[in-house]
Amino acid sequence: MGRTLEAIFRRPVRLLMLIVLLPVISVALTYFVVPRTYQSTAALWALRPYETIGTTSVGIDQLTTPAQTQATALSELLQSRTFALTVAHETAIASTLDLAPNVRSDPQLLDDALFDEISHNVVVEAQGDSLFKVSYVNRDPQVAREIVLAVIKNYGLQSVALSVSVDQHLLVSYQKQLAIARKNANAAVTAESAYLQAHPELTQNLNLTPSQLLTDPHYALLDQLRVQAQSVLQNIASNIVMLNQTISLQDMSPDSLYKVLDAPKVASRPVSRLRQYLIAGGVGLGVAILTCALYIVVLVRRDRGVHTIGDLEQVTALPVMLQLPYVKTATMSLVMKESVYSGAILGRGRDRANER
Repeated sequence: MGRTLEAIFRRPVRLLMLIVLLPVISVALTYFVVPRTYQSTAALWALRPYETIGTTSVGIDQLTTPAQTQATALSELLQSRTFALTVAHETAIASTLDLAPNVRSDPQLLDDALFDEISHNVVVEAQGDSLFKVSYVNRDPQVAREIVLAVIKNYGLQSVALSVSVDQHLLVSYQKQLAIARKNANAAVTAESAYLQAHPELTQNLNLTPSQLLTDPHYALLDQLRVQAQSVLQNIASNIVMLNQTISLQDMSPDSLYKVLDAPKVASRPVSRLRQYLIAGGVGLGVAILTCALYIVVLVRRDRGVHTIGDLEQVTALPVMLQLPYVKTATMSLVMKESVYSGAILGRGRDRANER
């Protein structure tokens, strides 16, 4: 421990220079090497929750706001390769990326790079119950605006297309259910008619009212089954009519999900790089501390001096007979001066004695 402290306090200037210079160099490299970036942002107003498009959704969380549902849906779409590449291919984003020549020449590698850029750097955030924002940062402000516009446009188109696709599948399912329900209703009507034909006494008595006919338990059961089957048939038919209306409305209004409040603009000022400077300075400081620690370790390892009794015992097997206390530099200088002065006086006295 003593050697380490001695190595530190003997070279404070060098260590401080490392601690100061490396963070400064890191910040300077960030300033001159890292390009400036520009952010483009659009604010959108959610007209409805994403899950309630059409009549297909069930189990909606009532605590989830329309903005949160649409922001979640758009974020998930951005993670799909088809959506991200559609947005990328509509813009000139490839020209703004630092890509190797082999990546630019290979369509597969280029699509991978574009997908990574869009899926990781386009940010969608809910700002309230109905307000959510889409933002993107790029070194080219025009490209940043184009990306946000492409994301908004494709979100409206593909969301409606997906919703219509779900509704189409549900429509097919309803049509199958309609055929089964119609068959059941016809069977219930046939069974009730057959029972009345088998029991003519129920129909021959013209004075019996429908409620009196239901006093027959078997007929009452058949009549109840007929009413239930016809009710199910009517409900399915109503759902098919509403679903067809929903699909036609969605086809006519692809932007029914949201309204653009603040359109994205070409940024005139770059994004603040304070965070990048802090990160670069922190990295430089960490490297500086590691460098200083390594430098101190090297100094301690290379030190072959004798500083303690233990060091002396490692060098020689002779016993230590006398140990002088630590004397400060000023005190040592005074002792040396007094010794020289005393030696000079003794020398003069010896000379006078020889002359006599």
